[in-house]
Amino acid sequence: MEMNVEELKDWKDGARRQLDRGIERFREKKERLQDYSRWMMEATDELIAENERLSYELQKVQAEVEWARQQWLRSYLKTLKRKTLAKREAAKMVITELFANAKVELPDDIVDMLDHLDDEQIEPKVVNVAGCYNEIHDNGRVAV
Repeated sequence: MEMNVEELKDWKDGARRQLDRGIERFREKKERLQDYSRWMMEATDELIAENERLSYELQKVQAEVEWARQQWLRSYLKTLKRKTLAKREAAKMVITELFANAKVELPDDIVDMLDHLDDEQIEPKVVNVAGCYNEIHDNGRVAV
């Protein structure tokens, strides 16, 4: 009986050591998984921050492009006033169709400019000898 008790104690100690090693391996595995999880969370946070920054920059660039597009369109419409009625009507049709197909709304001032493009034939400005744009003179009759 004495032998059995000693064998049982040895077996118990061996089982305890094996259990302790198993517990230690699980703890190490748990720590590794927690480290991976922490690393993944940090990487995700960095990606979200970078995404937000890029989104903000994209919105800024889109706003600048939109502003430049509108400025160009305003300038173009002002130069169209000096073209023939047929050219102005054609340009008006092209501009409205382009924006309608793109499903983009035009600003009110540009819509007003488009509405008034085909009102009347606008005479081109002529510069007289004195450099005045407001009065159109027969430059041949101006004394030099």
